[in-house]
Amino acid sequence: HAVMRAAVVATLTNIGAPLCGTSSPTCSLNFGPTVSSDAVFGTPYPVFNLDWRWNEADPVAHMDVLARAGTGVTIYTGNGGGNPAEPEFWVQSASQHAKERLDALKYPAHYVDYGNGSGWGENCNGGHNYGCWAQDLVDYVPRLEAAFASQGPAHTPAARRG
Repeated sequence: HAVMRAAVVATLTNIGAPLCGTSSPTCSLNFGPTVSSDAVFGTPYPVFNLDWRWNEADPVAHMDVLARAGTGVTIYTGNGGGNPAEPEFWVQSASQHAKERLDALKYPAHYVDYGNGSGWGENCNGGHNYGCWAQDLVDYVPRLEAAFASQGPAHTPAARRG
């Protein structure tokens, strides 16, 4: 997905840092130290199929593996309050593509897009932060507990005496 690829490259290369300037030490466009844009999965640039590692790492391309394995999938995303400097702004699109791929495979997934977070926990602003993650856990933990409970007690072989 081109938008997600651009977001990852922008983060790796810290492309937003010059926009922050020195007057704003808390600028959210300053992602930290730069690394090569090829650092994660080789070159991200789609020229002469040199981006094959990026394409192979694309989770959307591998949703069929999860479906065949019977792996439960839960996806939570927001929209970062519509702020392109917020990672969730970019992640929302990738999450939606993953859900669409699972739907195409007719594989059930629990998908929550809480948008700007206004209806998702008291401290969620739709961003990539604790206020939203805390509410994700409030929703997810009971689901996880129910899944474990439905499996029943673990069975171990009886010890042999003799």
